[in-house]
Amino acid sequence: MPKTLDANFIRPLQEKNIKSQAMNQMNQFLILFSLLPVFAMSAFSQEEVDNRRSKSEQEMEGRKRERQAYQQGRYRVADPDNFKVEGGQVFSGPQSGEKLPRFRATSLFGENKGETFNPVSLADGRPQIIFFQTDSGVALRGLFGVGNVLGKINANSDRDIHLACIFLNDDPTSLLERLGGKAERSEGILTQLKNRGVDLLAISPEGRNGPGALGLNRNVAQTVLLAKNGHVTRNYVFNQGMLYPDPHFLGGLAELIGEDRETVATWLRVESQKEERSAMRGREDSQGSAKRALRRKLREFVQDGKISGEEARETYQAAFPEP
Repeated sequence: MPKTLDANFIRPLQEKNIKSQAMNQMNQFLILFSLLPVFAMSAFSQEEVDNRRSKSEQEMEGRKRERQAYQQGRYRVADPDNFKVEGGQVFSGPQSGEKLPRFRATSLFGENKGETFNPVSLADGRPQIIFFQTDSGVALRGLFGVGNVLGKINANSDRDIHLACIFLNDDPTSLLERLGGKAERSEGILTQLKNRGVDLLAISPEGRNGPGALGLNRNVAQTVLLAKNGHVTRNYVFNQGMLYPDPHFLGGLAELIGEDRETVATWLRVESQKEERSAMRGREDSQGSAKRALRRKLREFVQDGKISGEEARETYQAAFPEP
């Protein structure tokens, strides 16, 4: 056996080994290259999911801020052109600029209860807001907020607005049950809405689909039309109902009465501050009455020898601690 291999034998082996390594590297590169779209798509998909989640969280946070602002009497009056339906664009009813067709509705409440008529004619030249909605609890509670807003605006504007609510239910009985169960309670809720400025509370004889002439979308809980001179000025669709007055709806309302948004926002803020001051005075008056009543009773106990003056002071301080 030779101690070393012949060079002519070794060189071909080395060249073959180098070629084999080069081929392996090339194959690895091709495999990685072919997987790049998969990695990219996976990364893009995850980024898209994160973006969607982030957008959803931002929308929830935005709604939370709007709710807190409303509860504190701070209203934002936004450009109605920027209104977007949650979950994507949805069409329901006549759009801005289109004529508001005549339709029928049956009154649920008041002197005209049970009568059927055309709600559009009731506006009698006034700007009009018409709610078409299901018996959704969210949409129903939202009507109280809208009525409250209209009251604040009416205190500052000479433009009277006609507000109508048309319920879209196949069964009027189930609607009244939804409103309050017993007839007396449902009448009470309708009375409260009437007192909040809702001029008409009615139900569509055509049930859940609503008036055929309007082309309402039965898959949404609430469609709100703002109209003037027989034509729609704004159309708002709420999949779950408007629980708090939407800023873009308020912007459309300002437009409806011919006022700029900043002015209406100021009206709402000032009226809310007045309400808060009035409520504080009421709370103070109520507490003042309670204090006087307790002092009177403790004085009687002391005079009758039932308790000592010191015990009377301690009792009073326990009931009304000093701030």
